[in-house]
This record gives sequence, structure tokens and C-alpha cells, in this order.
Amino acid sequence: MVITEIGSDERRDIVLLHGLWLSPWIMKPLAKRLRRDNFNVHLFGYSTVGKSPEANSARLAEFITNLDLSNPVDLVAHSLGGLVVLRLLWNHPGIRVGRIVALGSPFAGSFIACQIARLKIGRWILGQSLPGGLDGGGPDQVPSGKELGVIAGTCGFGPAWLIPGLKRPHDGTVAVAETHLGGTSDRLKMPLTHMGLILSANAVKPVITFLLHGHFSRSK
Repeated sequence: MVITEIGSDERRDIVLLHGLWLSPWIMKPLAKRLRRDNFNVHLFGYSTVGKSPEANSARLAEFITNLDLSNPVDLVAHSLGGLVVLRLLWNHPGIRVGRIVALGSPFAGSFIACQIARLKIGRWILGQSLPGGLDGGGPDQVPSGKELGVIAGTCGFGPAWLIPGLKRPHDGTVAVAETHLGGTSDRLKMPLTHMGLILSANAVKPVITFLLHGHFSRSK
């Protein structure tokens, strides 16, 4: 069912970014739902462990530039993807970005990732995602003038069962407190797991509402 009808001359372009250890294919269900609501959707793939969020932000800037769009592009990012977007906003201010939605992005650092990094093999599998990214070493503020909405999950099923100590509430991987970022336009908590934030159809409506209106509630 179409949530919001958009005229053909008002179609918005969205770039979707996946999270750690994943690839663009994981974003295809969300992309399909957004296309049903008349959005133009582009999938951006990047090396989550081979390159740092800062390096990936440069690749994202090139990707957006090559789309050659006449209007600013909206961004919807899951988990680590949100950290890449935040770097883009600070490091590449010339890129024309519209509104942004971050789904379960640990802007304040990831407790789970830091625990994994205590092991040698853990540092290896996390690679370049940790320094200046999942370790909480990235920017702590949204640049002035940028509209970013954060959706955090509260259904705590995931790695947190195996790695105790993650502050509640959490989505099983990222704590709600870890998604906090200064200058955020709006925040929303949903009873979803970390992966549910991108796979559940329930998350689509608030994403679209923010992209169209700059907040998660139509009543604002």
C-alpha cells in the first residue's frame, strides 16, 4: 500500500547505505518499499572493514556526484552507514544532501564492537570500521542546517545475549543511548531489532514521514 502519494515531478532521490559486514542486497526490501511510494532509490555499497568511515565518505561523495541529480539527495543509513553519512556531512559540505534518516547508528560508539575489539581476531574482523567510527571517535554533532532523524530499536534480541553489559534499552546490538547525536532534528524509538530496523515494513512509514516533513510525527 502506498503511504504517501508523490507527483511524478516531485520524486525524491534516496541513497541507501548498509551496515557492518553487509552489502547493498540487504537494503533491497527497504528499497522496494520506498520505490512503491514513488521514490527514486539508489544503493551504495562500500567496504565496511577495509576502509574507514572517513574514507568511505569520500567514496559516497563521489557516488552522489556521479548520480548528477538536479535536486539534493536524501540519505537513509543503517548502523555503520550512519557514521559514514555523518563524515560526509562534515568532510564534504559541497555535496547537496537533503534529509537524512539513521537507523540504529551508534554515533556515540558501539559497546559491542569495543568488546569484540578486545580480542585479536575481533580487531581483525572489525578492521577499519573501529577507529574514528565504532569506537565513538567520530563527530558528535550534526552540522548546522542539516536535518537528521534517528530511529533506535528497543527489541533486545541479538549479539547482546552473548556479550553482556550493553545498556538497556537496546536493539540487541546497539543501545538507544549510543544513537544519540547532538543537533538531531527528531528521534524515534521502535520495538524492533537491529536488523528489523531495515527489514521490517513497520519502519518504512516513519522513514518516509521524516524525509517528507522533517519529523516523525505528522502532528508536529
